[in-house]
Amino acid sequence: MTVTIDGDHREFDIDPRLTLADLVRGGAACPDGTCGACTVLLDGDEIRSCLILGVQCHGAHVRVVPDDVPCRETSST
Repeated sequence: MTVTIDGDHREFDIDPRLTLADLVRGGAACPDGTCGACTVLLDGDEIRSCLILGVQCHGAHVRVVPDDVPCRETSST
């Protein structure tokens, strides 16, 4: 499978059970996406990468959101 991560075109041979968080962040911080630490932009849409399988992202463009940037849902501004 191929995916572009932060502008870098990459190819993976992955276990179909791995999440996108496993690919781009080495795993998830929580079991259900509530913390938002795994937030990425997938083809421009903000998603929790722990809730989508990596194989579902074949051909996609992923932008990793830095851990210190709050997602829109939890931002106080």
